[in-house]
Order: sequence, then structure tokens, then C-alpha cells
Amino acid sequence: MIIETFGPEFLARFRDATEREWLTHAPRDYFAARVGGLDWQTGTRWRGGMTAAQIDAAQARFGLTFPPDYRLFLETLHTPDPPMVGAQFEGSVLVPHSAREFPDWTGDPAPVEAMLAWPIEVLLWSIEADGGWYRTWGPRPSTKAERDAAVRQLAADGPQLVPVFGRR
Repeated sequence: MIIETFGPEFLARFRDATEREWLTHAPRDYFAARVGGLDWQTGTRWRGGMTAAQIDAAQARFGLTFPPDYRLFLETLHTPDPPMVGAQFEGSVLVPHSAREFPDWTGDPAPVEAMLAWPIEVLLWSIEADGGWYRTWGPRPSTKAERDAAVRQLAADGPQLVPVFGRR
């Protein structure tokens, strides 16, 4: 059966399907593959929904406005437990790594703040690495500090992107 609209029925089926898969899922061995990445742990389950007050507090805490469909997602599922596990490179060394890709809006703010900062940091890096600059931003400033300030101001003047999964 295909559910044609996003709503509580879709989210219930999504929860059931993902938890059924996670029940027996074996995480990838990133060390054996010599690559970085994250994977679900065996037995991962959705934590359950946030209250309206928790959602409002998260929006105020991070200066965001969640769209109605994402509020429904947060009211129903929020984030899985336990966090994903895997490996990441620190320089040329592969080390254990764990993280939440679905933001935990009620927990430690540092991972959410990193997700929120990522698009601007990557844009700033790209401007310096590729020399890019959009004409609609006005004349390209001559120094990196001026370019950074201009891009940060443009971002501050627009709507804040809401991370739903990782930096997406």
C-alpha cells in the first residue's frame, strides 16, 4: 500500500519499517573497508516525539521556525537512539566516531550548532578555493575578512536553513 500524503499514517509506517530493519541490522565495518562513515546500530529505535513546548523551545534556542511537516515529524519521531557509529579520519588516521544525523533538538546544542554552521562554512571555503562570487551579492570584496563578513551578513538577512538529517 502506498500512502499518498505525508501525515501521521506515513510517519507510523516509516517508524515501523525503519525499526524493523534496525532490529537485525549489522553496522558496516568502516575500519576493515578503510573508509569513514556512519551506520545505524543494531536495535536502533526512534526516541518518540517532542512536545509542542519542546519544539517551541528548540526554535527559540536556535532562532529557527520549523515548517508544519517537520513539526509533525518531530512530534512523532524526533531522533533515533542510540547514535550512529562508524569511523572518521583525523588527518590520515581512521578513528572511531559516533554522531546523530537526525538532530537531537533537546540535547547538547553543539552538534546542532555545527549542522547550522556547515552551509556557510562550506560556502566560505568554496569562495576562497574556487574564487567564486555571485554578481547578485555585489562587488567581490578584496580581502578574505571582507568576503567572510559580506557572506555572513547575506546569510543572516535570509531565512535560516533547518537541518533535517546531518547537514541536509
